[in-house]
Amino acid sequence: MKKSIFFVAALALFSFVANAQWDGNVFTEGCQAISQNDPSIISWAKGVEVIRGTQAPDVEELVTYGKAYDAVGTPDSTVFKCVSLGEGGLALITFDRPIINGQGKDFVVFENAFGPVFLELAFVEVSSDGEHFFRFPAQTTSTNSTEGREATHYNNLAGKYELGWGVGFDLDELAEDANLDKMNIRYVRLVDVVDAVSTDVDGNIIYDGFNLAPSYSAGFDLAGVGVIN
Repeated sequence: MKKSIFFVAALALFSFVANAQWDGNVFTEGCQAISQNDPSIISWAKGVEVIRGTQAPDVEELVTYGKAYDAVGTPDSTVFKCVSLGEGGLALITFDRPIINGQGKDFVVFENAFGPVFLELAFVEVSSDGEHFFRFPAQTTSTNSTEGREATHYNNLAGKYELGWGVGFDLDELAEDANLDKMNIRYVRLVDVVDAVSTDVDGNIIYDGFNLAPSYSAGFDLAGVGVIN
């Protein structure tokens, strides 16, 4: 009898984990998206450096869309003011003063998605010394289909919301480490998710966007990073 109860409980737990979903698209109930006009944002990125990725996973040409300075300061509510990271590209963002671990979300990242299901995602990492970086524990329940690629299937990944709405990140979600001073975060690093290649914290493959032909604007398009605390 005890074995049966244990089996049922374990099955229920597995079902919950397998079907875990998070907050959904902008304007749906419980959505945690933060508007670029939210008064809680007190400052914006001061410096952005980009190492471009490729136009597709299987080509050598790098993306070219936008300039690093397009992601400095406040986004302009259009899909045009941004910089493309490319497949596997990255961006290093700095600020005029450190981010601190305050109440709730501490900073917010904006992408230029022009719809709720055409998402281009990025891992988010932070550092207080520029040498040791710590990644937020990204999670996904996305599948290898054109269905289900919407906000509710992603957690702790930048880019899960459409244009004008950002993903907030809470430093409390990072484990304590001697090399991380949560009251002195000087760097945020974004690493583009490579569709059907990158994996989440649990080893699940992440699917984002759609399998399009090589593009000069492929990958995560950084529009801005706002500081809350």
